[in-house]
Amino acid sequence: VPPPPSPPPPPSLIAIDGHNKAATSSATSLGISLTTTKSPEVIVVAIQSWKNPITGISDSRGLSWNLRKFIHNSVNVEGTYFYEYYAIADAPLTNDIITVQMAQPNFISMIAFGVSGADVISPFDMDPSLPASAIGGPTATVTYSTSNANDLIFALAGDYNAARPMNAETGWTLIENISALGNLDLGAQFKIVDSVQIN
Repeated sequence: VPPPPSPPPPPSLIAIDGHNKAATSSATSLGISLTTTKSPEVIVVAIQSWKNPITGISDSRGLSWNLRKFIHNSVNVEGTYFYEYYAIADAPLTNDIITVQMAQPNFISMIAFGVSGADVISPFDMDPSLPASAIGGPTATVTYSTSNANDLIFALAGDYNAARPMNAETGWTLIENISALGNLDLGAQFKIVDSVQIN
């Protein structure tokens, strides 16, 4: 008699939990409020600045921030600076104010979101292609693979041409989009997969 079939795997518990956005056209700092409902969580912040790099990131809860990706796009004369930071929150956040600083007043855009259900000890897929990045316009394409079967994959994109919206690609869900005249465009999207991705 054959053994009974294995039960189906439980649905993925990983999810986006809380998100917000902010932008300014002339300031040396920018703050954003983030509220989450679960813990522990991975908190991700995407930042884009114009002409000047940021000089620091902090928050009202005193989280420890780690730089995961930095890109300086010097194709245009002044150049844009793009950052991906993350922190681990061991308790839900309530109106946590995340602030970035810059030495000279200029454009700054920022998106923040929480990811619940992730492995906070090793929060990112260890495939050597990650984090993948590309510079181009009006479109840019990245090639990546994953080593885990159950991942939440997010993509961050910045554009110095204000008021050009960043829409979610087919199969992806938009987290936030900053696209308004007088601001640096910035977008974040995600999808959840249940198999290893090979590209």
